[in-house]
Amino acid sequence: MPVTINITENANQVDVKVEGDLDQVSLKKDFWLMLSSSQQQTIENSQKLNFCLNAVSHVDTAGLAWTINSLADFSKRSVAVDIKNMPEKLLNLAKLSNAEGLLNGK
Repeated sequence: MPVTINITENANQVDVKVEGDLDQVSLKKDFWLMLSSSQQQTIENSQKLNFCLNAVSHVDTAGLAWTINSLADFSKRSVAVDIKNMPEKLLNLAKLSNAEGLLNGK
């Protein structure tokens, strides 16, 4: 299932909902490059961002790398991020890769 990104804005908060497979087959671009310029601007202007992963159906190490890189994109733009509903498999892959701190912003 291809990955899709839906962005909604509520007051000073932005919700980024990721849906589909986060794997080497479906991920062809960096998160930031998947966004339109208006979506990028919405994120850059937000004070808080909820990164919602509850609709992710499959994840592999490519998905872990994509997620970590997405969080780095937010950090570069000084956007505070709260990860919502991280899939257990993503968390397990991070633990196995000793990358858990990268998902927690450490």
